Amino acid sequence: MPSRTLSGKIGITKIEPMPFRIFQTTLPLKNRASRHGAGWIFKLFIYALLLVFLSVQTLAVFAAVLSQPQPSLEVSNVDTREFPLIRVEVKPRHLPDPAVDQIDSTTLQVLENDTILPVRSVVENYEGFHLALAINPGIALAWRDVNGISRYDKLIRGFTQLNQSLIPGSGDRFSLFINPDYEQTGFTDLDSLLIALADYPGNMRQMQSSLISLQHALEALSADESGQDKTLLYITVLPLLGEDAQLDEMLQTALDHHITINIWLTENPEVSTYPQLPHLRNLAEGSGGSLFLFSGSEPIPDPASYILGLGKRYQISYLSQIRKSGEHQLGLNLQTSAGEVTSPKITFSVEVLPPEVEFINLPQKVSVQTAADGSLTPAELPVEITVSFPDSHPRSITKASLWVNGSLYQENTSAPYFNFSVDFGDFPESQRLSLQARISDELGLTGQSALTPLDLEVLPVPSSPSSAFWRNPWFLGLLGALLVGLLTFIVLPARRKRRRLANKVPLSEAGEQTLPPAQKILATLTHLDADNTPLPEKPIPITQELTLIGRDPELCQLSFADPALEPMHCQLRMLPEGKFLLTDFHSKAGTWVNYAPVGQSGLILKQGDIIHIGSLTFRFGSGSGIASDARGSLTEDPEATLGTDSAPQETDTIDSRKARE
Repeated sequence: MPSRTLSGKIGITKIEPMPFRIFQTTLPLKNRASRHGAGWIFKLFIYALLLVFLSVQTLAVFAAVLSQPQPSLEVSNVDTREFPLIRVEVKPRHLPDPAVDQIDSTTLQVLENDTILPVRSVVENYEGFHLALAINPGIALAWRDVNGISRYDKLIRGFTQLNQSLIPGSGDRFSLFINPDYEQTGFTDLDSLLIALADYPGNMRQMQSSLISLQHALEALSADESGQDKTLLYITVLPLLGEDAQLDEMLQTALDHHITINIWLTENPEVSTYPQLPHLRNLAEGSGGSLFLFSGSEPIPDPASYILGLGKRYQISYLSQIRKSGEHQLGLNLQTSAGEVTSPKITFSVEVLPPEVEFINLPQKVSVQTAADGSLTPAELPVEITVSFPDSHPRSITKASLWVNGSLYQENTSAPYFNFSVDFGDFPESQRLSLQARISDELGLTGQSALTPLDLEVLPVPSSPSSAFWRNPWFLGLLGALLVGLLTFIVLPARRKRRRLANKVPLSEAGEQTLPPAQKILATLTHLDADNTPLPEKPIPITQELTLIGRDPELCQLSFADPALEPMHCQLRMLPEGKFLLTDFHSKAGTWVNYAPVGQSGLILKQGDIIHIGSLTFRFGSGSGIASDARGSLTEDPEATLGTDSAPQETDTIDSRKARE
């Protein structure tokens, strides 16, 4: 089609009029064509200018929007080992500068199952990050402006601004990947990477677009198991058609390994209509990064925004309000001057079970002795409980109570929570008591022990002559008269007679004297050493039908300062036939006879039995083989008989007898 330039200024192709044969007008065809051709060309020019304007504006807006990554919080590693105190790790992502410094317990809120809870503590840690720079060279990067500066030089100059935001020696790492096979890794500072970048020998104008550098950078970051945050900056020309599927696969790799990708794409504005662009945008934004389109004149984004918050870890703790086992949701809200940043919710599991309670060393049966004045021995029974948490989450106790026969007997609302006391005065008659302990923890969860029976035997006052009879004044007077008569007519004459016959008694017989009668005792306990040899101390007399043995002198008739003993360890009780029954009170150390444990039903003792109580050892002496002299020394003699007098002493002399007289 022939063309020519009009007016010598604007090159416009002249369009010849098409044949018009269907309709005829009164105007000549040549004039009508000229008129309509000029109008069509003018409209086309206006549309072209408008299209260019809109394209530029759209590109600017598009670039501005995509260059701003969305701020977020990443929640991970929920630690429930100290439940109800829960610890969680938080990573800030792309927070603006002021917001990073505003992360504390006053700006953070926990969202637990849609319930807002305060943060108890925030601890900041810095672990560094790993940044990879990948470059896809091409002729678009080599294009220069009127000053001779290439687009590549401008982008690299913008990248070097990152150095101003880095802290030397903080643990950050850097890697470099450039097509086709230029790779430098292991840098601990950005300057080393920039030196390697300057040594790149490739020619931008001769390079063909390829995704090789991007692929290698993603592989290196994916293999990094240091735990550091990973980010990638990709400087590239427009990828080739047909590489769309590869870009989508790379996005999945980035998501799997938590890699943030930011892309600097250098092309002309009309690239916004190309099919490769949506895939690049999806790769960047889908990984949490951004896409920046550079045509040579746009302001280059500050790369410091890409690492803002990277490397920082915040350990946050809070008190959970969870009251049941199962899966629960957790999120965080951060209040900043720029607005609210909310983390995605994550799901975690925790097991929550009520506490368990049980009694410690609670005897099945207790016998108490009633005195003449109505008092009981022992007067009370100490009761101790233990608490465990089957969910392995120990918690504080807020209240503990003891229930007797279905009624609240004692309640502890402050420490010590686990100790109670049953006053036997509240139960004056023999009966079976039903005991139960209940407890509440800081979560409001309650636990209770099993109903535990306790047989209480209240022994009556020991049999004796009627107290009223002995308090009768007539009887006392008669008794006094009989004693006076006995003294006058029997004792005194006999004494005078012995004095008269004193000189007629042979010397061998003069030593005879009568000692006071022996004291009746029921049994003895001889303390033995580790070799079962008696210790050089007097045997312990047992003079009561019921003797409680333990560590607490206020509860027991026989007490020892032995840490292995319970406050009330066991009891020694005399049966009606004269034998003794030894019963253990379910003690930890136990009670042993002849190296065999004594059950809660008890064991009847025999003469010479070896008894172990705690760390103490005794030999039991029965009443039939025990005697006591007037001086209080106890001896074990198989031929001795309770109530007999001790034998006369051969060593007594006449002089000593006279002295006594």
